[in-house]
Amino acid sequence: MAKNKSNFENKGQAVASKQKFAIRLFRYFLFCCTLIAISLAIGTIGYKYIGKMSWINSFYMSSMILTGMGPTGNMPSSAAKLFSSFYAL
Repeated sequence: MAKNKSNFENKGQAVASKQKFAIRLFRYFLFCCTLIAISLAIGTIGYKYIGKMSWINSFYMSSMILTGMGPTGNMPSSAAKLFSSFYAL
């Protein structure tokens, strides 16, 4: 049988041990947290400097966009509107 090249078991292999599963789960949790933190930082900095918002409003706006709730404020310029549009996508 060919060796499995992925990090996961296939149908012909035994299920991973609890320890291996917990380590795998923790690694992917850290990856997700890092991705969310980077996305939140990009949005917060963009809204702060392009949207001319306060830090707390920038953080709030980027959090609302990332969670799918939608924007919470008006963008004062065309550049801010473009940033907000591309960030939301």
